[in-house]
Amino acid sequence: MACSSPCKGFFQRLLRMCGILLAGVAVGFGLLTAVFMLPVDSMEQHVLESLPALNGEWGTGEESYEQVVKGYLSTQLDNSTDAYMLLTAIHRSEKSAVDQAMNLYSWKAVGANQYLSLLRFGQSGSDGMYEVAVARYWLGFLVVLKPLLLYLNYMDIRMLNMIVQMALLMVICLLMQKRGLGRYVLPYGLSMLCLTPGITWLSLQFSTTLLVVQAAMAVLLWKPRLMEKRRGEDAFFLLAGMATSYFDFLTYPVASLGMPLIVWLLLHREENARARLARMLRCGLCWAFGYAGMWAGKWALALLYGSEGFWSTLVGSLGVRTSHEIRGVGEIGPLDALWKVFSVFAKKPYLMVGAAVTLGYGVLFLRRKARHLPAAEKPDLAAALLAVSLLPIAWYLFAANHTYNHAFFASRALCVTVFAIGSALIARLPAGKETTNGILFKK
Repeated sequence: MACSSPCKGFFQRLLRMCGILLAGVAVGFGLLTAVFMLPVDSMEQHVLESLPALNGEWGTGEESYEQVVKGYLSTQLDNSTDAYMLLTAIHRSEKSAVDQAMNLYSWKAVGANQYLSLLRFGQSGSDGMYEVAVARYWLGFLVVLKPLLLYLNYMDIRMLNMIVQMALLMVICLLMQKRGLGRYVLPYGLSMLCLTPGITWLSLQFSTTLLVVQAAMAVLLWKPRLMEKRRGEDAFFLLAGMATSYFDFLTYPVASLGMPLIVWLLLHREENARARLARMLRCGLCWAFGYAGMWAGKWALALLYGSEGFWSTLVGSLGVRTSHEIRGVGEIGPLDALWKVFSVFAKKPYLMVGAAVTLGYGVLFLRRKARHLPAAEKPDLAAALLAVSLLPIAWYLFAANHTYNHAFFASRALCVTVFAIGSALIARLPAGKETTNGILFKK
């Protein structure tokens, strides 16, 4: 009987989260169905307007995997997946909106990847092309992309994407300063090197997770009181996981847990170690429940609808993504995927930045030791942040095949590692006096 009250509270929270999850599945599917009722003519016209930028008619054609700075994987675009997104958005079908939202059809040319399929579509439309379906995904980005294509072409959307991402970046920095986290803006800024914000906005594929991450961080910093109660905190991380599962095309999803969690820990940096550990576990579980639950919701809908070949495709895809077998390479070791990711940043400019930051921190740390100044925060905060920094590593080991094959964008999850380690180091420096520009040093 002694545990009846805690058990009752746990089941109430679980039921509440299940209710939010089911509502999210219903709303997500309803929104997808709604956008498939929109006329396709304007969308198709705007996509065709954009093709000269890809096929070379303007003299600056982009390749399927264009590297903006040649030789730097961190600047490589994914025009192939963007082409798939566009082809899915403009796909015409006599099927019902419900069927289209369930099975998510796209065009594919025989013997061609998505990028070449889009170029062929520009030449002869859908003649000679066949339908492909990916019922196992939500492709929730269509809820935004299809309405935008009614009025904007691909280039317009890229520029709008840049404006939104830069605006959110500035908002986050300002809100961090407002919440007394000015000294942690520096490690946040360094984490952007992994995300390469000057490149990410050019690929819709890379932007889905980043926009979820930025929106989550902005909301968290703007209205932290909404999450002060356990109910609000659970719902926030649950929704972050659900949104990632809904909008993302499997890029670097763990960032939508790690980045907001770091901010949340910094906002509660006065907590004791036990409370902080409980908070980390609870937030992580809520995010995982939302992420996995949203996927399961789509799979359940597809199974109930009877999508053809869905189950075998799903099982095969899951097996491949988490395996250590690489086509054309063979069996890889547990550390090969990690090396492939870290090698993306094994370039002199990145190494120079790392050396400069390490040297600067070393000087500040030695000055603190010489002056016998106390650390700004408790050592267990740094330990918690270092634990969060391992989230991308755990993801890479779990999804080894996906990580190895797509290191050029999976590497962006390392923003969590850089932000967490940088914040842990800053936390061990003396706080000094906060100034209007968030200076780290004492006046």
